[in-house]
Amino acid sequence: MEHSKKPFILIVAWVAILASSLPHIILQELFHYKLPEELQVGIPGLIALAGFGLTFLWQAIRPLRSFFGLLVVLVAAQWLVYTQVDRLPFYQSWLHNPSFNVYMLAEQSLRLMVTLAVIAVLFAVKKKASAFFLIKGDTAAPVEPVNWLGAKPGERWNTFGATSPSSSAWGLWPSWSLPDARRSILSFGRFPSSRPSCWPPR
Repeated sequence: MEHSKKPFILIVAWVAILASSLPHIILQELFHYKLPEELQVGIPGLIALAGFGLTFLWQAIRPLRSFFGLLVVLVAAQWLVYTQVDRLPFYQSWLHNPSFNVYMLAEQSLRLMVTLAVIAVLFAVKKKASAFFLIKGDTAAPVEPVNWLGAKPGERWNTFGATSPSSSAWGLWPSWSLPDARRSILSFGRFPSSRPSCWPPR
């Protein structure tokens, strides 16, 4: 890809991502309006399909064909898992179970299904895990110095996490002091849960 085209490609990709999710976020968080489930699926699906189709007609965005293709797979997998699979009777019983261990395992298994669907398509297209970075990285790589995180010049990733109290504290702080924000972050990008509106139990 020519260097001059890279900024344009990045802009198109980011516009597609923001257009898929930002309207939903603004309407829900600022105006407290919940989009119908059909629109929550339809908007990102339409954008992904339109972008994928345009890569065959517009040569400038042809390098984004794989990106839009995976976006189509992601939206389709989310629709299947969050509107069909989690409606199955045994999943409904797990999702409504008062035990944290049961309902959280059920929720995470749904997310895992979506992840595995995307990975399966990547394997089918790329053939090798290394082609889409599904491999162990170099844990001994140097950390870029960041003073407020306590990352010093010459420090490496395999020692930084264990020796940096500040990074651990910053990572744990939201989970202890902002439980509602944590729940919002964890649920970002999900289709509506089948759990009743009073969930989680107090």
